[in-house]
Amino acid sequence: MPNRHQQAGRYGGLRSWANTPDRTARTAPARDAGPGSVDYWLARLDPERFADATGEQRLVAADARGLTRRKSAHVATVRAPVWRRERTTLFRGVIPDVG
Repeated sequence: MPNRHQQAGRYGGLRSWANTPDRTARTAPARDAGPGSVDYWLARLDPERFADATGEQRLVAADARGLTRRKSAHVATVRAPVWRRERTTLFRGVIPDVG
């Protein structure tokens, strides 16, 4: 059961959110600073490695890095059910809790 401070904080947060006229504008700074933004990946490039790179080369590298992460997450999400099915078939009867 949440204590008084937790309840008060939750209430304050929900009330503040309910009174926000433009929620998109309120969450824009967080979205711009997150992994979905190219600026996020530009900030994480190795400065020594890209010291002589042009702006366009840095953008390509940052986008490639973000794309690689997004693709890995997508593959993991799509592949997980297939892997579970294969694991169940492969280990049926070998491991007690599978199959």
